[in-house]
Amino acid sequence: MKLGKLNIQEAGDRLNVSCEVTFNRTDLDAPGEIWYELPQRYVEDPTRRHDAFAVASILVASVLEEPLEVKGALSSRLIRGMEEYLRAFNAWFPGSFPPVQIEPEEIVARPVLAEGITASAFSGGVDSFFTLMNHRRGVERLDKYAIGRGVFVHGFDIALDDDETFPTAFGSYSRMFSDLGMELEAIRTNVRALTRGIGIKWEYAHGSALISVAHALGGLVDCFYVPSSNPYVNPGQWGSDPIIDHLLASESLEVIHDGSAALRAEKILALADWEATWPRLRVCWEQPDGLNNCCRCYNCLLVMSVLESAGKLDRYSTFALPFDLERMREVEIPWGWAVEGKGISDACRSFGRDDIADAVERAVFRAYPDHELNKEANEPAGWLNLLRRRRHR
Repeated sequence: MKLGKLNIQEAGDRLNVSCEVTFNRTDLDAPGEIWYELPQRYVEDPTRRHDAFAVASILVASVLEEPLEVKGALSSRLIRGMEEYLRAFNAWFPGSFPPVQIEPEEIVARPVLAEGITASAFSGGVDSFFTLMNHRRGVERLDKYAIGRGVFVHGFDIALDDDETFPTAFGSYSRMFSDLGMELEAIRTNVRALTRGIGIKWEYAHGSALISVAHALGGLVDCFYVPSSNPYVNPGQWGSDPIIDHLLASESLEVIHDGSAALRAEKILALADWEATWPRLRVCWEQPDGLNNCCRCYNCLLVMSVLESAGKLDRYSTFALPFDLERMREVEIPWGWAVEGKGISDACRSFGRDDIADAVERAVFRAYPDHELNKEANEPAGWLNLLRRRRHR
């Protein structure tokens, strides 16, 4: 797999940074170019290296078992980190993500900037709102780590050809960021089309794709928050994780996986009293429609179950339908949600809503046809042990 020379072009108030991609195989349904479209202000310091493109491509090269050849420079720290990143994936998924050679024309150490911006990925979901709440200006006690800019990507959970959802969501979030004394950047990229064309599941590719965007912003960003997906009590086997995200840093870009100390239920309850989230919480990535949630998928229902139990669901205009208890019982939930499901059911019981807690447990355990619910789930660490055994089969 080869990454060609960088092409940087100004187009009105936007800046397009791209490079050609070629493969040894000729039967792939993948784009021949990776590109990032940035605000024009980044013309002052666009990425002059291939760090972003290499991060976006590392899993692709691994799956294809092709060396990653780069017609340009890469950070030495990043090269070492990407090598370890593949070792982690290969440990989680033996044989699926083998190590490959990373071969740039030049290896350099990027100078550390004295005054860069701390940015955070932002999607409008529970995790990104939780990171913003805890590290926004006026709350984060260390000035260096106070978020000055959010990064909202068009081309990930909102498809590039969706010209209605993105501007609606971005407009609302941009006004909120402005009210908080920060900026929100709209970034467009086709990185997801690259991983999709190779057949890599987005649940594995989204972490490196997101961090690649931070690298694409060049030297103006020197610290980047990745809002957590997995909690510390349930790490691994996911594309964004506290074990691996920091490996995709460079000498001048610090990557922080944030929020893993809290379970999903704890995050939801913490956000429920922050008024900024009430008209904007967007958790339904499967069926985005502006700021509206479908209220029927497992992601919507699990969030709604906590809010309903706490008596705070009616605060949220983004959930237009009432909580459906029967739907919660029958919805399909991925098997990896056992630990988060336990936290959600416990939160529901703490508010006296045993009916909702029972429905959550039923839905989670439908992914474990061989469980002994009443026996094992109530033992110490029962849910976690069940999850571990399932993984190692």
